[in-house]
Amino acid sequence: NNLDNIYDGLYDLLNQRYTLVGNKKYCRIALGSNSNSLCYVHDKFRCVVLISAKEVRDKPSPFLSRFEKHDITFLFSEVTKSSWRTAISQIEEWLNDLVTINEADSEVVNIKHLIPPFTESTITSVVLKNFDRHSSLSVQEQIQKCK
Repeated sequence: NNLDNIYDGLYDLLNQRYTLVGNKKYCRIALGSNSNSLCYVHDKFRCVVLISAKEVRDKPSPFLSRFEKHDITFLFSEVTKSSWRTAISQIEEWLNDLVTINEADSEVVNIKHLIPPFTESTITSVVLKNFDRHSSLSVQEQIQKCK
């Protein structure tokens, strides 16, 4: 969030405007009043910028044109395996219980206050990643790992 100042200092890097010294690539990076005249760039260096869909429309086109764009939203409706759907539902229930302060008043803490990067796809992506990593475990064991 709010990384525009950093992006501005990385334009030489993002534009792949390198200076070759010997067989090595270097570029200028400027952050605030600090400026590194040349910074080494590894041959296998890759830059990944994650921007929410809401933020994309506020970014300048020249900045966005430097990257491949991929939508990495994982929605419950896209999940096909019943074991994944079961896990997602159980974890959602567990989180709802966790953030409910007073059931009688239905007073609930906003989950984004407890887990700032939480989005509608957080639980789904955690379940999919966990099930991929621990495929030998039972569904209930995987759900416990997700929690």
